[in-house]
Amino acid sequence: MEGPLLPAGEWTYETVSTDASNAGLHGQAGAFTATAYTGSQSVYKHGFIKPSANNRYLVHDDGTPFFWLGDTHWMGLSGREQLNGSNDAGFASEFKGMIDIRQEQGYTVYATTLFGGDWGDVSPQGTYNEGGPIWYGTGYATAHSSLASPSTGGYSYGSKKAFDGNGGTRWQASSATYPQSIEIDFGSAATIGDIAIEFGQEDTWFYKLEGSEDRIHYDTIADRTATGREGRQFAETAALSSRYVRLTITGADQGSVPSVVELTPYDDQGRALTNAGQMKRMNPAFWANIDERIQYLSNSGFVTALGLDWGRSLEEANEADYLRLARYVVARYGAYPTVWLGAGEYATGCSECWGDVSSYIYDIDPYKRLNFLHNAVWNPDEFRDEDWYQMDYLQAGHGGQKAKTYWLNQYEEQPTKVVIEGEANYENINGIPSRLTRESAWNAMISGSAGFTYGAEGIWQATRDEEDRWQVWNDAPTPWYVAIRKEAGEQMRYLRDFFTSLPWWTLAPDAEAIEWDGAPALTSAAAPYQLSDPAGDLVVAYLPSNGGTYSGTAKQLNPAWIYKAEWYNPRTGQYSTIASGFAPDNDGEWAIPSKPTASEDWALLIRSISNAPAQPTVSLPGGTFSGPMSVELAVYSPTDSVYFTLDGSIPHAQG
Repeated sequence: MEGPLLPAGEWTYETVSTDASNAGLHGQAGAFTATAYTGSQSVYKHGFIKPSANNRYLVHDDGTPFFWLGDTHWMGLSGREQLNGSNDAGFASEFKGMIDIRQEQGYTVYATTLFGGDWGDVSPQGTYNEGGPIWYGTGYATAHSSLASPSTGGYSYGSKKAFDGNGGTRWQASSATYPQSIEIDFGSAATIGDIAIEFGQEDTWFYKLEGSEDRIHYDTIADRTATGREGRQFAETAALSSRYVRLTITGADQGSVPSVVELTPYDDQGRALTNAGQMKRMNPAFWANIDERIQYLSNSGFVTALGLDWGRSLEEANEADYLRLARYVVARYGAYPTVWLGAGEYATGCSECWGDVSSYIYDIDPYKRLNFLHNAVWNPDEFRDEDWYQMDYLQAGHGGQKAKTYWLNQYEEQPTKVVIEGEANYENINGIPSRLTRESAWNAMISGSAGFTYGAEGIWQATRDEEDRWQVWNDAPTPWYVAIRKEAGEQMRYLRDFFTSLPWWTLAPDAEAIEWDGAPALTSAAAPYQLSDPAGDLVVAYLPSNGGTYSGTAKQLNPAWIYKAEWYNPRTGQYSTIASGFAPDNDGEWAIPSKPTASEDWALLIRSISNAPAQPTVSLPGGTFSGPMSVELAVYSPTDSVYFTLDGSIPHAQG
């Protein structure tokens, strides 16, 4: 076998199973030969991703800087994003087609999650793909009148937790108001014998149990709305055929908040009709489908940022299930170019529990690759002192543009962690204009973020067509095949092109590098800001739109050096020269003119050209090409040479 992330040589293995009597799993041994990787993919050539020695940017295992440009497909491993088909004639595979486009645009990371708890984020029936449901013994849809879901941390007490076979979880209404109800859908008519109810606490409960074939007409199974029943656990006889079973709570003597630990219908043979197989009975075909997806991502040069679930799903009562899931995921996907995202919006669930899970992932990962958690919008800073918490993966949220101080403050936190903006103004979510998405990326980068993760309404939730309203955050659904061609998504390539043309990893926020005259204050989202390198030969600034007309003075330049200054258009990727071959004054200063258009955003590049080789000429202008092209690179000095790569990595004289 070819071992892209495994040192070349002879390898042996032996299996150990918790079930030592299972001869098919326990005590298996063998050997194989790993050969050196000979392909061109940077993720395979240079190794796993980890923080740099100074915790300011990301590198491969061999120290090569890694530029993080992510695309968000939260449901990209589910059946919502088809692997083996497409509902658009332009794509044979929805999943592969979008990967191909993002690869051509220069993206390097695919951010996703498994929704492994199967709580209904992907569909009312749970998590699935072409291989079927993630777990056997699940798939019954549920509904509730309301649920407790704290906005600043806590658990989501959704209705599925009343049908999961776990006596430590529960459904709970949002408040002690009545009536409140939960309902289970068997998908087709089932013969119901008895129904067991376990409420969340002792009280005298007033309730009604009903069954229905069509969710319109209901038959009464038990009516306790007048007299109530004192206690916590009750059994009712049903003896009917029904597709739906609904429990409506109309009151409680002590005013208890309506909650149900388990509502368990039994069929006429005494078998529980619940989702009790959740996180217990694995469906191999589901995981085989995931294998194919992650393999395609890897072969396409992507790093997969892989999460287990959404934060709200984890609580103390099911932490053991998530630890077991984590062990399985690390074992199955640990040989791929993955990084561990942990959970989406982890603080919406049990933060301490997610800390336990992420710490466990780090402990059992033999490669100690990048390990982190996706933040909720309030960005709690809970694990900064932990070694396993290697990156602040921020969420600026969706709606307004953040001031630079939002990222700068995080950049300055101690101990130092890599900062990456992971969720800021998804394109067109809540009607957000494309301009705001693009500028969020540039604002983050100019303020110390070591990369950016893009997202788009219609892609993050894999919206199928104009009629699909699943988790839509807009007035009208945006189909994936429309969203993948969005303006800001395409313009992310110019962000990457700009920074990767420079030694971007040497740049750091520098308030003293430029003195702005007449610009908005730093507390304004329209304020300009800048990065510089320690040697003083490179300054990069970003000037957002709608900041008016202003100028500035570059400072701390070397009076003995010659510099070149250019404007860079983030919308087109084109440079325009301001001054070529200028020398700063004796104080190391140079006057920066107003940006070309006051109402649009621009980047400024000032770099030393003293003792630098001449810039190579390229026979073709940049652009998007659908077929092979012949390109010539040339220099006009006999002492200069041109080194290049085809995978976006940094060229070196030794290859």
